[in-house]
Amino acid sequence: MNALRQILTPSNGQLLIDIPKEYQQKRFEVIVLPIDETTEQDILKAKMTAFLNTLPTTEPTITEAEILAEIKAVRKERYER
Repeated sequence: MNALRQILTPSNGQLLIDIPKEYQQKRFEVIVLPIDETTEQDILKAKMTAFLNTLPTTEPTITEAEILAEIKAVRKERYER
């Protein structure tokens, strides 16, 4: 079963759903569930916190000079072929 999921905001008390071409000659069961906005925000905050926790908390061990030297070496090798 293919499902169509959309998050919509009512306008003048109505929701407008655009139906894909492959669905146009079918019948539908429509179930409307309100979104708990605080829950959505809490989920987003938790995801951002989890992402931030994956980032390194220490300074890199490589210096800017070493990074630039590596870039120059790669460019030299690439353009001298």
